[in-house]
Amino acid sequence: MTLKTELDQARNNIKTDSYPISIRELVLLYKDGELDIHPEFQRFLRWTIKQKTNFIESILLGIPIPSIFVFQRDDGVLDVVDGLQRISTILQFMGELKDEEEKLMPPLTLEAAQYLPSLKDKVWDLENPNTVGPEIQKFFRQEKIDIKFLLRDSDSQAKYELFQRVNTGGTPLSDQEVRNCILIMINSEAFREFEELSKNEDFQTACPIPEKALMERYDLEIVLRFLILRSIPIDDVKEIGDLGQFLTTQMRLEFAREEFSLEKDRDLFNRTFCILREAADDSSLRRYDPNKKRFVGPFLISAFEMVALGVAYNIDLVEEYGAEWLREKICGAWSDERTQGIYGQGVSTARRLPKTLEFGRNFFSEA
Repeated sequence: MTLKTELDQARNNIKTDSYPISIRELVLLYKDGELDIHPEFQRFLRWTIKQKTNFIESILLGIPIPSIFVFQRDDGVLDVVDGLQRISTILQFMGELKDEEEKLMPPLTLEAAQYLPSLKDKVWDLENPNTVGPEIQKFFRQEKIDIKFLLRDSDSQAKYELFQRVNTGGTPLSDQEVRNCILIMINSEAFREFEELSKNEDFQTACPIPEKALMERYDLEIVLRFLILRSIPIDDVKEIGDLGQFLTTQMRLEFAREEFSLEKDRDLFNRTFCILREAADDSSLRRYDPNKKRFVGPFLISAFEMVALGVAYNIDLVEEYGAEWLREKICGAWSDERTQGIYGQGVSTARRLPKTLEFGRNFFSEA
C-alpha cells in the first residue's frame, strides 16, 4: 500500500468542520445540555488559580487561544475532547460550572495578572463589590473561540485517539490521567469499577505509592496493569514495544465491549492483595535483602510484575499453601538466580516485562 493510499483512507475516517463561536453561545450550549464537558474530568484538571487567571486575562486581552476540539455524538450533543480546562475555567469564572451531582461549583476569584494586576480578587457576580462589572462582562461574552468539530460519521475510535494526541494545554495530564478521561468517555461504569479497586485497603497497603504519583493516579495505572497483564500470553508480551501505548490500546478494546464485566477480575484482585498483605503487609512488593534479612527500599514495579502478577496467576495454589509459605517464597524470589539482571536501573520495560512475568508465574507455581 502506498503512502497516498494510506493517507486517503485515514483522512476518510476523520471528518471535521471548524468555525468560531462566542463565549455567550458556548455557555448556552453547556446550560442547555448540548455541550458535555464530562464533570467527572474535574478531578483530573489541575490548573492553579494563577493559570486560570492568566487564561481569563488572555481572553480579555484578545490574545488568540488554542482551538477547542469537540466530537459530535449521534444524539447531537458535542463531547469535549480537548479544551476541558479552558472551558471549565470560563464556566467557573462565570459561575456556571457544575460538578458530577449537577450542583454549581464555587465561582472563581481571580488573582493579579501580569498585564491586568487589577484582576486581583475580581469575580463575575455583579452584586459583589469586587465584580468585574457589566461592561467587561459584555465584552467577555462576545469574545470568540475557534471550535473544531470531529463529525459523527468519523471513525468510532477517532475521538479517543484525538484526545490522546491533543492533550497538551495547561498543566499536562499524566499518561494515566489521559487514560482515565478516555475510559470515562468509553465506559464510565468501568472507570467507577477501577476507582473502587484502587480503594481496596489491601491493595493500598501492598502498593505504597508516593503522594505525587497518587495525584497523577498511578494507582489506577497499577490496577490497569493488573487487569491487562494478569493472564496475557508471554509471547504477546514479547511483542510489546511501548507499554504505555499498549495499555491504552488494550483498555480501549477491552472496556468498550457491551458484555464488559469486572466481576471475576474483582474477585481475583481482592484475593491477590488480601494474601499479599497477610504474607508481608506493606513489604510484599519491595525488594528483600537476604544479607540484611529484611525488606528494603520503596515499592517496585518489577516486584509487582514478579510477585503480584505471579501470585494472581497461581492464586488457588498460593491460597492453599497460605500466607507464611508465600512470605518465604517472596523472600526467596530475590535471591533466585533467574531474577538476576531482569530488574533495576538500566533495564527497559520492554526487556524486563516478559522475564518478570514469566518468572513470577513459574516461581509461585513451585511448591
